[in-house]
Amino acid sequence: MATSTLISVNEYLTHSYHPDCDYVDDRIEERNAGEHDHAALQAALVLWFGQHQQEWNIEVLPEQRIQISPKRFRVPDVCLVSVSRDHSIPFTSAAIVPLATRAEIRSPTASCDASLIRSPLALNTKA
Repeated sequence: MATSTLISVNEYLTHSYHPDCDYVDDRIEERNAGEHDHAALQAALVLWFGQHQQEWNIEVLPEQRIQISPKRFRVPDVCLVSVSRDHSIPFTSAAIVPLATRAEIRSPTASCDASLIRSPLALNTKA
């Protein structure tokens, strides 16, 4: 799904995409916008983790753009960030903070390899 046009990190970070896109090695990669099962599972995860934010000292962020490496930015479905993170590093257009974990909800048509690269926690939705 990646486009063939090369763009810089700065160009990626200064543009808005609807839905938001990933950036991998100078290329924009479209994300699955999701359907009902995807959205329902994402909402359930946000609500469940949200109920444990204080207990687990985390912040639950749906679709927060994060920087994985200098030329890789991802937008996971759900992102858990430690509240005890270094607050001198501000959240900007892309979070560059250590994550507790992130989750990407796979659609039935998503390729396995792509979703495993995207996230350490990939959850399947039924077809």
